[in-house]
Amino acid sequence: MRIRLLVLLWLLLSHEAKASWFLTGSGHGTLLSGLGAGSLLAVRFGGGVGGGWRAAERWGVVGGVEWNGWVATELSRAQVLRGALNVGVGPELRWAEDRVRASLRLGPSVLLTRTLLDAPGSVGLFVDLTPAQFAWRVGALRVTLSALSVSIVAPVLRGIPLVDVQFRSTVGLEGVL
Repeated sequence: MRIRLLVLLWLLLSHEAKASWFLTGSGHGTLLSGLGAGSLLAVRFGGGVGGGWRAAERWGVVGGVEWNGWVATELSRAQVLRGALNVGVGPELRWAEDRVRASLRLGPSVLLTRTLLDAPGSVGLFVDLTPAQFAWRVGALRVTLSALSVSIVAPVLRGIPLVDVQFRSTVGLEGVL
């Protein structure tokens, strides 16, 4: 049994592909944030564009720009706020013939919404960890799904920090150049 698992693991990790550049568009939502507390205060959504380069081996570099909108449910009145603009770049690991990927992106987060303490334009930190993104080829494109990723959107780090930890689900469309 152990030998079969080792052989399967070796096959998944030893796939070689061609080096390539790619572009992607995606949309995300925080379906699970605030669920335990029964709160709608953590509703976040957005979308972005990105791209990167994938080496012939399993490694690559991914990056992107995304808008992260916030829904405020103050006084029983939902209101969509501009939220933050996030930029991130980092490594990507692929396996299972590029059907499964993991990535980590780091970069700045820019506050777009005025808060009681902070003006728009404040710059902080953005971190996005995607432990498993699944990809399916549909013609010349790939449809991607990240059932759960963790993002830290922290556009304000001074004074009283504004740090938002988000558990996201993301759907995307990717094209190879």
